[in-house]
Amino acid sequence: MTGWKRLTGLKAGHTVRSGRMVLTITEARLESGVLYAAQECRHGDTTWTHAWTDVVYSDREFEEVVEAAGFALMRWLDQNQEWAALQPLPR
Repeated sequence: MTGWKRLTGLKAGHTVRSGRMVLTITEARLESGVLYAAQECRHGDTTWTHAWTDVVYSDREFEEVVEAAGFALMRWLDQNQEWAALQPLPR
């Protein structure tokens, strides 16, 4: 399974509420393993846009990158495996 298939909530038009914040995905596209995304953030009368770019890894690539950085996967923090807790590898 590739990381992109896990990003189920990351579709243009998808809106979530987090406390008093309302977040709406305005762009989500994958090109050659790179995710280009943007979201509109609203809090009361204030609105701003946050855009970002991410590399999307396969499971194996993710493990390799994490290990090369000196870490190991402790556990996934969410059901879609979009957020992970890492721990340092023993020295």
